[in-house]
Amino acid sequence: MRFLGRIGKIPPTLVVVFACFSCIITPSTENMGQFEKIGQFVGRSLPEKIATAYAGKDFSLAIGEKTDKDGGGKNITVGFDEFPYLQLRAKSSPDGSFSWTELRFLGGSPFGWNEFTQEIIGAGNAKFTESFATITVEAPECGQILSANILHNGGKLQGEEALSSLRRRSERIEALAEWMRAELNDAAVHFPNEKVFATYWKPILLPETVSVKKRPSTWTNAGDWTTAEDVKWNTSYTKRVFPEHLRTLRDSGALLRDWEEALPWLYFVYEWNYIQRLFSAGEIKLVRR
Repeated sequence: MRFLGRIGKIPPTLVVVFACFSCIITPSTENMGQFEKIGQFVGRSLPEKIATAYAGKDFSLAIGEKTDKDGGGKNITVGFDEFPYLQLRAKSSPDGSFSWTELRFLGGSPFGWNEFTQEIIGAGNAKFTESFATITVEAPECGQILSANILHNGGKLQGEEALSSLRRRSERIEALAEWMRAELNDAAVHFPNEKVFATYWKPILLPETVSVKKRPSTWTNAGDWTTAEDVKWNTSYTKRVFPEHLRTLRDSGALLRDWEEALPWLYFVYEWNYIQRLFSAGEIKLVRR
């Protein structure tokens, strides 16, 4: 069963940060507060000074004030205004070539935070002059989650316990996002922000949690029911709409937990093909500000 809709396409601003052996820089000033709060949770701080900044049509770039004492390359951090909780990191060589080193996710919810680093594979090249910068990027591919931290209802999970938990959640999110993309013709539809994404998908995935008028046309109160996570789930709807491998996820309430605790994560995984297309668009040119 396919749920097709017309969603407007608004390209995000992608922020590319070149911080010479510094850890993190925010995608934009507007998102600084969020990253500061995340930084307080994970015990990290953000570099405050930028030596040089560049801007393009859809991209901006900054070089951190700190320099590499060994005279080598730079640590590169790529962030997105559309996905402010997501960063891609790379390490460059003196000739400007770089390889991705990790994906970093820091996403919040009313219940706490999910933080993880994930293996990422790919490469690119960056060139700088006094007036402009150009970058050419190979679309990255994601691998396994490498490290994890969780803050949930005031309790903190770290180490193997957090890693196992987020790896299991990653498997569920990947499976769900794959089905969602297939329902919309394999990612032909791009959602311009998380709010639009949630407005479209929540009535389809979790119709029992929205008002009757927002439920999809395939909804009916008839059929069999079960209770999980203090919600009554229409299992007949689950069978009509969801493939077999996702039915237990919905009827057990695990989908509700993932939605409430990790919506930003689901959104960016769904949009990963779109992110790859951004990287594959060719040479990115930026002018010094």
